Amino acid sequence: MSSTDAYLRRGQYTKAYDSLKNSLEHLVAAQGPLIASYDLGMLARLTGDWKHSNELLSDAERRIQDAYTKSITASLASFVVNDNTKEYGGESYEDIYLNLFKALNYLHLGQYESSLVEIRRMIEKQSVLQDRYEQQANQARRYASTNHIRQTDLPAQATSFTTSALANYLGVIIAAHLGEQSTLDYSFNQIHHAFETQTKLYPFPIPESVETLKSENRDSVHLIAFTGRFPVKEERMDFISISPTNVTRIAYPVLRPIPSAITSIRVRVDGKVITTLEKIESFSLVAEDAFQSKSSLLYAKATMRAISKELGIGIWDAISKDKDGKRSAFAEVLGFAFRVGKELSESADLRSTHYLPAEAWVGTLDLEPGSYTIEVEYLNRIGQVLHTERFMETIDPTTINLLESYSPL
Repeated sequence: MSSTDAYLRRGQYTKAYDSLKNSLEHLVAAQGPLIASYDLGMLARLTGDWKHSNELLSDAERRIQDAYTKSITASLASFVVNDNTKEYGGESYEDIYLNLFKALNYLHLGQYESSLVEIRRMIEKQSVLQDRYEQQANQARRYASTNHIRQTDLPAQATSFTTSALANYLGVIIAAHLGEQSTLDYSFNQIHHAFETQTKLYPFPIPESVETLKSENRDSVHLIAFTGRFPVKEERMDFISISPTNVTRIAYPVLRPIPSAITSIRVRVDGKVITTLEKIESFSLVAEDAFQSKSSLLYAKATMRAISKELGIGIWDAISKDKDGKRSAFAEVLGFAFRVGKELSESADLRSTHYLPAEAWVGTLDLEPGSYTIEVEYLNRIGQVLHTERFMETIDPTTINLLESYSPL
C-alpha cells in the first residue's frame, strides 16, 4: 500500500484510489474484504464520488454486522482462538464512524433525510457499545471458569465515548435546513453534553461556530476539514508465568497514534483570510480510549490461550512417557514441534482500516449568494502552510452549503 499512501500524502486522491483498487486482490488476501471495502470507500469520497463511496461503506457495514452475528452464535471454545484465524469484524470505532462519513456523503448528494438517518444510526450504535463489550468480557470469564484458569481483571467500561460532537454538529445543520426544531434542539444540546461529560476525549474548547448554528442569521457556508492519519495497530509482547518454572510469551495489539504536523487551519475567500477553523473531534483520542478496554480483553484472551496451550503440551509430555519415565525420539521431536508451533502461532491481529482521519475541524462563512474562490490552508506550528486545497464554490441559499476539505499531513 506504499504507493497508495504516497499518492494520498501528495493529495492525488484519484491516483490513490486507483492504486489501491489495482492491488485489491492482495489487500483482500492479506486483510479481508471488509477492510478492502472500507478503505476504498474512504478513498472514493476523497475523489468526490459520494455515491460509490456509500456503496462501498455500506458493504463494509454489512460485513461488520455479519461478523458480529457470527461472534455471538459461536461456541465458547472458539472465543479464545487467535483473532488472526478469524475473519476481521472491525473495531467499534470503525463501525461508528463509518456512519458519520456515509452521512457526509448523503449531505453532499443533497439527500438530507438519508444523512440524518445515518447520524441516528451512529448514535444508536454508540448506545449498545457497553452491552457488546460486557458480552465479550463475560465470555472471557466463562472460558476461564470452565477451563479452571485464573481470571484476569477486565475494565468495567467499554469506552467513555457516548456522544459524538461532530455527528450532532451535522445533525443541527441538517435539522435547521429541514425545519426539524426538536432534532435541532436535541443535537445542539448533545454537542455541549459531549464536551462537558467527555473531557478526556474533548480536551479543547468548544468551537465558536457551534453557537452560530442556532442563530436566526445562520451562516451560509459550513466548513469541515479533516487532518492527519488514524492510529495504527502494533504488536506488543509480554512474558507471563504459567508456573514457578514455566514462562511463556504472549502477543497482543496496541494502538500507536500518528503525529500530525497540522496545528491550525485558516480559510481565504477570494484571496483574503476570513476565518480559522476550530477542532471539534479527535478520532484518534476516541479510538485510543475504546481500544484500551479492547486491548485488555485481547490480553486476557492471549493469556488464556497461552495457558491452554501449555496445559496441552504438559499433558502430551506426561502421556508420551513410557513406564520408566522416558520418551522415544519421535515423542521428543513431536513435543519440540508443539512448543515451536505454539510460539510461531502466537501473533497479534494487526488488521485495521487505513484511511480514517485523525481530527475534525469546523467553521462557518457568512457569504452572499454568488461564486467564490475558497482556499483552505493547513499550517504547522510555526505558521508555515503545508497544504492548500482550493475550491470554486457557488453559494445557493436554497441548499445546505457544505465545503469539506482534507489534509493527510
